[in-house]
Amino acid sequence: MRKSTGLDPLIASSVQQILTAILLERQEPWYLSDLAKRLGRRPSTLQKPLESLATAGILRRWADGNRVYFARDPDCPFLPELQG
Repeated sequence: MRKSTGLDPLIASSVQQILTAILLERQEPWYLSDLAKRLGRRPSTLQKPLESLATAGILRRWADGNRVYFARDPDCPFLPELQG
C-alpha cells in the first residue's frame, strides 16, 4: 500500500505517479503502454491525466503512427520546481 504524502489532497495519485515516472525516473520519452505497465495501470486510465498535463504545458505529447509518446516539456517554466 502506498504511503500518503502531503500532495495527496492537491494532486491525484495517478498524476503524482505520472510526474514521478516522466520527470524523475528517466530522460527518454514514454510510450503510453510502457508507462501504464510501469505504473500498474491500464492505458485508458492514464489518457485523461496525461492529456491534461500536456495541455498545461508540463508534458509534450506526440504520435508516431498508432503509438503515442509523452515526455517532459523542456519549455515548461516551472519544470525545475516539479523536478525538485
